[in-house]
Amino acid sequence: MHTTTSIATYNASYRIDGTAVNIDDFTHTFYQRKIGIIGDNGSGKSTLLKMLAGRLLPQSGSVALSASICYCPQDHQGFDAETVAGILGVADKIGALRRIAGGGLAQADFDLLNDDWDVERNLRLRLEQYDLAGLEMERPFGALSAGQKTRLLLVRAILSKADFLLFDEPTNNLDIQARQNLYDFVAGTETGLLMVSHDRKLLRHCDEIIELSGMGVKVYGGDFDDYAEQKELQDKAVERQYEDAKQDCKKAQRAAQQALEAFDKKSSVGRKLFLDGKIDRISANGKRGRAEKTFGRMSNLEERMLASAGSRLDNAKQLREVKEAIHVALPKTSVPNGKVVLAVEALGYRHPGAGQALFDGLDLTMVGPERVALVGRNGVGKSTLLKLICAELAPTRGTATIGVARWSYLSQDIGMLRPGQTVLENFQRINADLSHHDCHHALAQFKFRNKDAQKLAGQLSGGERIRAGLACVLLSSTPPQLLLLDEPTNHLDLASLVALEDILNQYEGALLLVSHDATFLERVKVGRQVELAAA
Repeated sequence: MHTTTSIATYNASYRIDGTAVNIDDFTHTFYQRKIGIIGDNGSGKSTLLKMLAGRLLPQSGSVALSASICYCPQDHQGFDAETVAGILGVADKIGALRRIAGGGLAQADFDLLNDDWDVERNLRLRLEQYDLAGLEMERPFGALSAGQKTRLLLVRAILSKADFLLFDEPTNNLDIQARQNLYDFVAGTETGLLMVSHDRKLLRHCDEIIELSGMGVKVYGGDFDDYAEQKELQDKAVERQYEDAKQDCKKAQRAAQQALEAFDKKSSVGRKLFLDGKIDRISANGKRGRAEKTFGRMSNLEERMLASAGSRLDNAKQLREVKEAIHVALPKTSVPNGKVVLAVEALGYRHPGAGQALFDGLDLTMVGPERVALVGRNGVGKSTLLKLICAELAPTRGTATIGVARWSYLSQDIGMLRPGQTVLENFQRINADLSHHDCHHALAQFKFRNKDAQKLAGQLSGGERIRAGLACVLLSSTPPQLLLLDEPTNHLDLASLVALEDILNQYEGALLLVSHDATFLERVKVGRQVELAAA
């Protein structure tokens, strides 16, 4: 009997109390296609991927695997004890090759190698695509950088012969070239792919999008742009249904009120005629009785209308996902067009103890409200350059001069936020000249209201941290004329990404940022990209 290569869920459910994870009775069959999994941070994307990988059992329902799987988690700790060769699944072959090269003649080693004499050279070619050609095969995985770990696990998955590759945020920590290599692989492979990602360029290679939200799990056909179009039409239809239901409720309420007023008017007329002596008591009681019967029939009808309208409104509310957008009124930031905002001249830097300079003789000038992105491979010094500009590091030679009085720098970890202080306390410390009311009002614009403003900075998600940092610097009484951002999109979900883009598009000052997200750079209207290369 032929079995289709697939992963299938049957009424699979998983909930985590106190969180937004709500996978409820999810039934779907995943075939060997390219499938993107999206949703807000904390919505359960990684949880769903673990269930599909067989690493986590659903609390109810089941997951049936009729395929081989290679799973690449976002958390790399489980691999730290492995070597590079072990991660790639060639430790035995490499060991046999080393022993044979050293003069060993054991038949077991020749059997292990199985005539695959080019195993290491072929691996090097693939590793080189992800800037890993220099890795020693015996090097421990735990000794690698975060970017190297991500890239090595990608190579491991690509080299596997699994029916499905499951990636959790595969473009995290990847530079532009490594991302492009991944895009090319995804575009050309026939292997089944399930990818949790916020990378819109990657998601445009998908055939299907799975969205997790407070409304549950929904499946959309097509790539990310198709999803966005379907989602917009769907949201508009639900919103129309909700508004129509609200109007129906109002109409039913008005009809009921009019019926009551009509009954009261007829009753008062009959009573007045009786008191004026124009009709006797029997006639008055008859009029009242007929009015009450009419009112009773109308009341029953109006009650049914109200109940029906209320039911439609409740149904419409259940279909409606309410998400609060960020609407910020940023203070005006004036940067004259001819003003030299930044001047970097003949700049050089060498890490302490390093034999070679990271870069040498670097020049960069920014004029007026210009938007510039620093791009290049991991490790070429993009973040280091920002720290040199901000005087957090001292150059080996040359100068970096900021030409405006007001500027702000947000590092990758938003280091300006003290983890033991609340969002409000951090904002007040950074903006000591603002009143308590103004601080609350400013934070509310960035969706930090009431208890959210009392969250400790150390407990914020990635999206919350960047929002809090931007609130602290952009809503000050003297907003920066130059803003420096280091990888601001790292670990952001799609909703937070769009919010960040909207905020930066309102900002009128100069912008220097490091990012590998091509879509983000386009959306925030970066006018120039400066590529740094290894010295």
